[in-house]
Amino acid sequence: MSFIEIFRDKIAVKGLWIFFGVMFLQEMSGINAVLFFANDIFTQAGTSLEPRFNSIIIGAVQALATIPATLVVDKLGRKLLLIVSAVAMAVSITVLGFYFFFQVCQKFLQIIQNLKCCF
Repeated sequence: MSFIEIFRDKIAVKGLWIFFGVMFLQEMSGINAVLFFANDIFTQAGTSLEPRFNSIIIGAVQALATIPATLVVDKLGRKLLLIVSAVAMAVSITVLGFYFFFQVCQKFLQIIQNLKCCF
């Protein structure tokens, strides 16, 4: 099958759309930002762990989460597993975002209260 013929085959085009959709969801899930800022996230969350352990914890959780996924993927199907994973990622990243948003709001309110006493 040549490169041009791939785009003429409906099944191949559907597979490409699914591939690009999954890759888009992975990039938009925020995992790269969470991994990049893992030390800052753990520090601001108030943990007393050393920064080098934070990445180990995240890597271990990712590795351990793959085990049940590989065991149930044939029984439940890839589509259901993908939907459940996407919903879980959305909820998790939303909770993380709200946590830090409210931390910033609290600091902002403290700054405003400190400014009120000056005037």
